Amino acid sequence: MIGNMMNFYKFISAFFCLFFCQTVFSQPFDVSFIDNKNLSDISVEFNNTLELRGLKIEKDGNKEILTVPYYKSKNNRYDHFYFLDRQFKENLISEIKSSKNIYKKNASTVDYKINKFNIIEKASKAKAFVSVIFNDKIEVQCSILNGKYGLWVQWPSEKRGNKWKKLFLIKDAELKYKIEKEILVLYQQKKNKGTQL
Repeated sequence: MIGNMMNFYKFISAFFCLFFCQTVFSQPFDVSFIDNKNLSDISVEFNNTLELRGLKIEKDGNKEILTVPYYKSKNNRYDHFYFLDRQFKENLISEIKSSKNIYKKNASTVDYKINKFNIIEKASKAKAFVSVIFNDKIEVQCSILNGKYGLWVQWPSEKRGNKWKKLFLIKDAELKYKIEKEILVLYQQKKNKGTQL
């Protein structure tokens, strides 16, 4: 009996610790602005820092779904963004539909981690494909290109007419520099070792 009570208290303590740690250490990822004038080209800003563009709300039978811009090759389709949390995505659809484009001041920080890193071995302008996860909610695809002035990170964009439209923005210049520098340093390390994540 006493052993069962001890196990119960250990379980409650572990559960409380897990809940507390998640609450304290996970960063909120909140919508700070929505431009939904055109439901075929929606822009959403998170934490006054990240902006996704080119989102769409479409009908799938009786259900409304949120689709993201993508790149299509001969055989495959590659989404530029992935929503990693289903509830987060459902809440975002609701916010987009009910938004009156009111700007919310939001001081929450943005966390990130580099997830996938695939180096391209063949001779090409593109040197690697990378994905970055923000606040454990959104995964964004980017690539390392070799340009006129050396290596640089290209975030999602698409050609509209004769111009390129950015589909993803990091509005905090310091954060953008930090992420891109980390990606390029990691690329050089992996090239020197000849390995991939």
